[in-house]
Amino acid sequence: MKRMSAIVAGLLLAFVGTSATIADTIHVPADQPTIAAAISASVNGDVIAIAAGAYFEHSLNPSGKAITIQGTLNEDGTLASTIDAQQGGSVFVINTVEGNGTVIKDLVITGGSASASGGISCFFSSPTISDCTIEGNTADYGGGIYCEYSSPTISDCTIKDNSAANLGGGIFSVYSDPTISGCTIEGNEASSGGGGISCNNSNPTISDCTIEGNTADYGGGIYCQDSSPVHSGCTFSGNTPDNVYGDSDWNPLRGEGGPSIITLENCTLCGTGEHIAGNIPILHLGDNHISDCIDDGDLDGDGDVDTDDLNALHDALGINNTDVNNNGCVDIDDLLYVIEDWNEGCTP
Repeated sequence: MKRMSAIVAGLLLAFVGTSATIADTIHVPADQPTIAAAISASVNGDVIAIAAGAYFEHSLNPSGKAITIQGTLNEDGTLASTIDAQQGGSVFVINTVEGNGTVIKDLVITGGSASASGGISCFFSSPTISDCTIEGNTADYGGGIYCEYSSPTISDCTIKDNSAANLGGGIFSVYSDPTISGCTIEGNEASSGGGGISCNNSNPTISDCTIEGNTADYGGGIYCQDSSPVHSGCTFSGNTPDNVYGDSDWNPLRGEGGPSIITLENCTLCGTGEHIAGNIPILHLGDNHISDCIDDGDLDGDGDVDTDDLNALHDALGINNTDVNNNGCVDIDDLLYVIEDWNEGCTP
């Protein structure tokens, strides 16, 4: 009997020890009133589930914990949880050697303002950032996301309408190798270079992203200095003054900088400005489509194909839109011309 009691006691102790390591879900505000309080109460493996609504917090720091901080989705799949820093600092500061087990997902991240990213600042860390909208943040470098000696995984995010007083309106990367996939990076601006993305001594991998409508003095879409980014399946559209700008200070005699090359694989570069500028060589792989992109029928460049494009074609050819027979005047003959072929090719 004593031996059986000892076994049972041992099993109970083992169970208690095991249960202490089972991941928990901390609900905000049901379990903890704030996101910061929930992070403080969490341990590795925990999930912080943020209810729908707006939370006015900033400088949220996982402190090295491998936790998931996630928002709530509406019934239609849109984001329902917003963290607004109200210009009090960065929304998130991740600077304690976090790995990809530190996850930020399903959140609107806005209102951040700091010297290094108003949205998410990554220093010596490589978190996972997914399915977020990062918008309306400002910084000197990296309005949306800042990476220094970091390699975050950024996937399926919308990074828009952020600004930088210097480099990287959307994303700034220095001595980092981020992986960016399935993202839309649009409407960001930088006073210097890299309206969408700025890479300095970095080698990001960028795949299946749309980079459009970003502005800067140079590198409206992406600016690369002493960097070798790889773009695969990306679309660059309407970035000002150029889609891709490369610059290198490499001098092998002085040991400065490093050899750089921009890789474009199965990418599309659209717009009427300069597509590729600067002095870094471009490696073209696969089928890259580089043009003004009006050959898809969007002749007026407004983003859709409709009757306005037909009018644009008529204007380009010098044809009056209702001068069907193109004889220089609109009269009864044009009406008869249409009636003559009425229903031709149609199935009654």
